[in-house]
Amino acid sequence: MIHNRSIMLCFLLAIVSPAICEASIRIESVTAGLDGYVRAERWAPVVFELQNSGSDFQGTLELLKGETIFRKTLDLAGESRKRVEMI
Repeated sequence: MIHNRSIMLCFLLAIVSPAICEASIRIESVTAGLDGYVRAERWAPVVFELQNSGSDFQGTLELLKGETIFRKTLDLAGESRKRVEMI
């Protein structure tokens, strides 16, 4: 079993970029796995709770696992919250 905290830190480091910081998007929480359980070397959903306190934002959310990059487009209206799930 992989610990959630180490996974969350890796995911947070993977998605923080200057573009997100300028748009005033804050990561409220990151949850990996099913009910917090993740098996090593298996797929796992990752759920992000995001809050935008700035203007409208359009961009891409990226997760890195080794040399593999998982991408999801993100549209987040100004002054809103969004739950984003990546598998």
